[in-house]
Amino acid sequence: MDATPLVIALRADLIPFVYDYCDQWCGRCPAKPRCLSHLSWASGSPLDVPAANALAERTRSPVARLDADLCDPARTPREPIVGDPLERQARRYLVTANRFLATSGLRVGADRDDTTRSPEAVVAGLHLLIGIKVYRALVSLDRASRGIDLLDDAMACARLVLVAIGESLEAFEELAKRDDDPRVSDLMTQLVALGEAVRQRFPGAEAFVRLGLDRGL
Repeated sequence: MDATPLVIALRADLIPFVYDYCDQWCGRCPAKPRCLSHLSWASGSPLDVPAANALAERTRSPVARLDADLCDPARTPREPIVGDPLERQARRYLVTANRFLATSGLRVGADRDDTTRSPEAVVAGLHLLIGIKVYRALVSLDRASRGIDLLDDAMACARLVLVAIGESLEAFEELAKRDDDPRVSDLMTQLVALGEAVRQRFPGAEAFVRLGLDRGL
């Protein structure tokens, strides 16, 4: 049976682009039976650059085009996003958290189908996502300012970042109970400041509803 992303994308019950606004933690996600990314991955045909390009061509959706651009380093937007103060702030957290995880001795292994995760696995799973989705939110906001229909994409990504920051802070609080590493406090301070910066740049993001994630269809 053909289960390529293009074939799966024809299903009428899919939630459009829900995979762009989730934390990639499929094991606890109520949307996975209707998620193109999860269904493609489970079928052994994950969304890759050719599939993303084909979807963009078929759907003519600005979200699908952005997905394809972000999959291809040659087309990944840089200006004016790289170097934006919010992008730098998110990148600082990503780099600092990555260094902490690499040198802390914590065991951070996790699978996308896990139903529960340790605090260290939560931090490990979300620190990259926070940086990536801040970047995407800024790209979408920039394109929206030029008339491309991506404002909802920007808001959904900003909403995801705020959710991920909240979950990361809870995880760090658990880590702090058993580890007096001063870097934990510094990382929490960075996250709080980053959350405030995201709220200022994307007012209303905290209340934005991601279909299939914050509300079902």
